[in-house]
Amino acid sequence: MGSAVSISIVIPLMSALFGGVVVAILNHVLGSQVRNASLEKMKAETEKTIAEAEITKRKLQGVATDVQNVQSEASDTQAKINTIVKYSLAFYLFDELSHLYHDHEYLYHKNANFERDLRFLRDHGYLEHFGIGALQDGENLIGKVRLTPLGKLLVELRDQGTKPKTESTT
Repeated sequence: MGSAVSISIVIPLMSALFGGVVVAILNHVLGSQVRNASLEKMKAETEKTIAEAEITKRKLQGVATDVQNVQSEASDTQAKINTIVKYSLAFYLFDELSHLYHDHEYLYHKNANFERDLRFLRDHGYLEHFGIGALQDGENLIGKVRLTPLGKLLVELRDQGTKPKTESTT
């Protein structure tokens, strides 16, 4: 009977021992397969992300090219606008603005043409508001009649590429 008891104890113990070993072996084998599958999945996801990054990079390069084209077009348009503005005023009216901008002395001569020209420049926003009737014949207009920012811009645009006559009074 002693041997029967020992066999009845030994058999379950051996079964548990071998069962644990078998389970450990199965876990190792299956774990390797799971790890290999996870690595393959990570590799595939990485390759997909790299491919998506390349597509995004190409799209961004296209956007950068578009931005450069728009900037170039805007620059060309601005140059055209500047040219239009430069020559939007008759030369004799521009000369009066230029004298008021550059000279230290510009004398008023009371006559209908001069008054008409000053009114035109004032009414079109090139000169700040002033009373023409209050001007005296022979009076220096520098400091009394001031250019607006638009008047200054026009003179500066037209002066680009040419040397100013004298120092600016602005």
